[in-house]
Amino acid sequence: MSSKVRVRILDMSYDKEHNLFKLSLRDLDKHKHTDIAIKGTDWGITPDVSDEIIGQFCKDMIGKEKIIHIEVDNSSLRDGKKDKQGITLQEEINRVNENLEKYPIDEVMNVLHKEEKKDES
Repeated sequence: MSSKVRVRILDMSYDKEHNLFKLSLRDLDKHKHTDIAIKGTDWGITPDVSDEIIGQFCKDMIGKEKIIHIEVDNSSLRDGKKDKQGITLQEEINRVNENLEKYPIDEVMNVLHKEEKKDES
């Protein structure tokens, strides 16, 4: 399911090590604040793009109003097709795994672990 959301970009930064953009957004219709992460490759950005260009891109985006498309992925193993014994079919497991690969889960987790280690020192 996909929906359009009108947002204002409050802040935007780039983590070159993980090729990950972090955006702080305000939903202009619901007046809610949220942070999201976007893979650099989703915007055609790779770590070899100069820091100056990426920095300027982030700076230029702050304060802009945009329409973003939010896709809600309701795939879960719990809701997948099961065999006669009630065990989730392998094809369902594969489908959920393929969906998860589209999201920057690993990149976000790496950033969180890095920040956690920094806080522990």
